[in-house]
Amino acid sequence: MTPRYLRTSDLSKAVGVHPNTVRLYEEWGFLPPIPRSPGGYRLFTPAHLDQMRLARLALADAWPGRLIRRSALKLVRQAATGDLAWPWTRPGNIWPWSIPLNSPTSPTPSEISPWP
Repeated sequence: MTPRYLRTSDLSKAVGVHPNTVRLYEEWGFLPPIPRSPGGYRLFTPAHLDQMRLARLALADAWPGRLIRRSALKLVRQAATGDLAWPWTRPGNIWPWSIPLNSPTSPTPSEISPWP
């Protein structure tokens, strides 16, 4: 069975953006590598659609601060490479939602390392 590929217009309609936005996200590194047909057409998969949705989510609203926005975009680019283990394995990164609130061992704000 031949795999079903999506066209640029299919992806853009599904996410609600202009087709040029899909190409721009590819250029910015927000999408994983996109295979091409012998005729040069982009061959998108459902994984590319999921990645487009993630990128739109990261860019949808104004984030409270440049560092948060920068971290969200870094996460989108990292997801495009297929490696989402980096935040947990990198020394100094602490995920705030993994720390129980109001527990006796909760760190103070000064003890939480900032994201790079």
